[in-house]
Amino acid sequence: MRYSDLINYFSLPENPIAFDAGGYLGDWTYELLKKNPSATVYIFEPVISFYDNIKNRYKEQSNVKVFNFGLSDKDRDVNISIEGDSSSVFTGVASQKIKLVSIENFIKNHNIQRVDLIKINIEGEEYRLMEKVIKSDVMKVFQNFLIQYHRFIDNHVERRNAITSEMETHYKNIFNNEFVWEGWGVKNY
Repeated sequence: MRYSDLINYFSLPENPIAFDAGGYLGDWTYELLKKNPSATVYIFEPVISFYDNIKNRYKEQSNVKVFNFGLSDKDRDVNISIEGDSSSVFTGVASQKIKLVSIENFIKNHNIQRVDLIKINIEGEEYRLMEKVIKSDVMKVFQNFLIQYHRFIDNHVERRNAITSEMETHYKNIFNNEFVWEGWGVKNY
């Protein structure tokens, strides 16, 4: 599915706030800004060469904030393999040290009250990130999730199912292409 198609699944307010976890080239942000030019987007990209390219791509746009770290369950330094859009801390030959930051700490330190949409494509790290989100107060900050779960993680089916089960309490599944892309939106009570 194209990013533009995926974004169309979500009904976003005027001037939305979005997180792009796993920025890579910044293409998802580009598609989001085409549809929502006044959006504020936080891009998280831990690989320095990808980060530099994104930073340069959006240097004229003050509504795009680019961070040279990835989001996860806790702060730590890890090694990552550099394999284009498949760069991962779980596969390949680790060749670069990167920084991961707790999503809970980031939200609190930046006083973020609401995120209208978070796109998560972080090559296996999505399990730890989402397990943290569903067990913390930051879950209520997020209105919509666009998540790509990966199959190369041990117990990936069980872990995804446990996350999904917790999410169903507060979110409705908007669409589901298992282990490709899935979308979730907050339930209106």
